[in-house]
Amino acid sequence: MRKQMRTIMIGMLAIGVGVAGVLSSPVSETAQVEAAGYSYSADQLQALATLNEYRKEAGMNPVTLDPFLTKAASNHWNYLWVNSTAEGHSETKGNKNFTGITVKDRVKAVGGSLGQLVGENIVFEAKNSPNSIYDLVHNAPLHRESLLNPDIQSVGIESQKGTQKGMQVIVMRVDSYEQRDSDHVYPVPDMKNVNPLFDGNEIPNPLKDYGIDQSGHILTYWLPSEAFIYDDKDFSFVLKDSKGNIVPAFVDFMYLGTAKLIPKKVLNYNETYTATVKWYSPDNNQ
Repeated sequence: MRKQMRTIMIGMLAIGVGVAGVLSSPVSETAQVEAAGYSYSADQLQALATLNEYRKEAGMNPVTLDPFLTKAASNHWNYLWVNSTAEGHSETKGNKNFTGITVKDRVKAVGGSLGQLVGENIVFEAKNSPNSIYDLVHNAPLHRESLLNPDIQSVGIESQKGTQKGMQVIVMRVDSYEQRDSDHVYPVPDMKNVNPLFDGNEIPNPLKDYGIDQSGHILTYWLPSEAFIYDDKDFSFVLKDSKGNIVPAFVDFMYLGTAKLIPKKVLNYNETYTATVKWYSPDNNQ
């Protein structure tokens, strides 16, 4: 039996940046898109570059902008702008700018492929749209889980600065499950200036089932695709401080080959924490 282990070093130094309002989904222009010659705005390209910086940092392959996913994202952005952001990932038939009830409907409406899986992220009050990628990755763990998903290859982004609602819509697609050849973690090893607090300001809120309003920084671990774990006893995710004391935490196990470690209390500033992951996959004795 071979145990798989990863260690994450996190320097807790500062910052308290929050995401004003974000929605995460597991993943009236209906004209189809012509892929040839499709152009992207500077904001869209900057948001893509920022996202790929974080994916590279975590050892993941970059994603590319897809014109069909981008048009679907733009259509939903326009719908929410005219109607109500409270509708989130849904649209109501008959409303202005309606292009489809679900993200799948909206992708199909413009002639796009659904691949193996399609999901959608939305962030509100993003005053600087490319920097909202920072907030999603660092301060919204469910969004991080999907944006840094090692399996996705294609995205569509509608990102506009200077608007009152500061809204961004990101559509992601798994074209084929061939990307996840190793495990990944975030925060990455030796990362410093990690926010020690998660304040629960995410929709849905990953803390809602644990009876707490805030937690320490939530850590994310993506298993390699060949790992199949069926029993909690075959998986452990433990956080320790610099003195070797175990930090009380919940382990959220496991969504689409992903696990989250949720410290029960806010972590300390000026402290270094080590997280250790151990797992055993009985199917292949790995």
